Amino acid sequence: MKKIQYDLCHYLRRFTLLQPVITPSHQLRQDLGLSEYEYLEAIVFLELQYQTTLPDDALTPALTVGELSQLINCFASA
Repeated sequence: MKKIQYDLCHYLRRFTLLQPVITPSHQLRQDLGLSEYEYLEAIVFLELQYQTTLPDDALTPALTVGELSQLINCFASA
């Protein structure tokens, strides 16, 4: 799961300069300031990277870096 978090944090650097360090507890939309489009783009990036699809009901506006990493880890392993 560390690799997933690393990949996500590296990808998020394209969108946010608000946080010098991105941690698992950061919310993608609120803390990192991602727009709805950027939020969805980050999710699609991970889905493609790890060849999985996340259920829509799991993608809440308050989703954190850690939670998204766990979701990808869970569904990529299934």
